[in-house]
Amino acid sequence: MNALVDKGIISEIQSGNNFEYVITGNAALIDTDYKVLQSQSNDIFVKCMKITRNGLIDLCYLGNDYRTVAGMMPGLSSDVAVTLVAGILSCITKVKTNGFLSCQSILLDKERIFVDANTMKVRMVYIPISEKLFASNADFEEQLRNTIYEILDGVVTARTEKIEMLMADVADRTIPLDLIYQKSREISPEVDTPVAAAPSQPAYVSGNTGNLIGAIKLVACDAPYPFEIRISEDDVLIGKKADLVDKVIDFNGAISRRHCRVVKQNGTFFIMDEGSANGTFVNNVRVGVGQKLPLQPGDIVRLANSEFRVN
Repeated sequence: MNALVDKGIISEIQSGNNFEYVITGNAALIDTDYKVLQSQSNDIFVKCMKITRNGLIDLCYLGNDYRTVAGMMPGLSSDVAVTLVAGILSCITKVKTNGFLSCQSILLDKERIFVDANTMKVRMVYIPISEKLFASNADFEEQLRNTIYEILDGVVTARTEKIEMLMADVADRTIPLDLIYQKSREISPEVDTPVAAAPSQPAYVSGNTGNLIGAIKLVACDAPYPFEIRISEDDVLIGKKADLVDKVIDFNGAISRRHCRVVKQNGTFFIMDEGSANGTFVNNVRVGVGQKLPLQPGDIVRLANSEFRVN
């Protein structure tokens, strides 16, 4: 149930899984939230577009390419239920660590949580207006627990002991949601793991020189959710500002907008600092501006205070 619709703050227009929210009450569009939805959140939220309808702001959501969680509930299996829960909690974790958006503006209605049936990736709905769906983060987390409990409780075939244990954890308010997220990832057959690009060949070929051939991965050691950057290109710019770089790291504000560059020369990958505020390091050795350091399997690359292992 959408509390904003119930209060008359927005009105809903629906066509299949596409729908619109027209701002009709005492609320205003938050421009910064809307811009973030356009630029940085394609892996978390259903696409949202702003138009004008009869002089009012109309937010259009494109959900026809997805299934709703509510539509997947009949005949729900244990594996699918846990995958959905892991995907939902992955999206929420990204929002919390990103710091730009508020969880209090995320819909938790199963009719408004969407899933790509091909990849099982979850997409949420965010309403970027001044009136929040939830009065506090505590209210949001309470409803989040109720929603994921309902999903797990909806398993009707081959309910496993792991499902029962996960349900008990969700119902126990003393167990934090980040721990529930970790447990759901451990037992989920498919987890929505953010990556920068898909590799076209093996990550590296070992040899006497240790040179990396074809592609490498920088796998985060301490990110709040599974994260890796896969690099096969000859020149890749890395940082936190999506419109300035090729690969985005969105979970650490200490990383610069244009932080570092990875280049490939004669089959070997090198890393360079782009004048970052908090530095680029390889095995605790700082990379000077204009300097190139080679990357080998097992190296630890530190960008600001985030560490990545070279694979």
